Amino acid sequence: MGELKGHNDGISTVAFSPDGKTFVSGSSDYSIQVWSVESK
Repeated sequence: MGELKGHNDGISTVAFSPDGKTFVSGSSDYSIQVWSVESK
């Protein structure tokens, strides 16, 4: 997995989908991002 670019502050939580293909990250900047594991 590579660096997650898209948040403006530190990542405080990460959760993976049941199938393991996507995950969500939550940041101290009050944003959430949805990511594809394959692209990271």
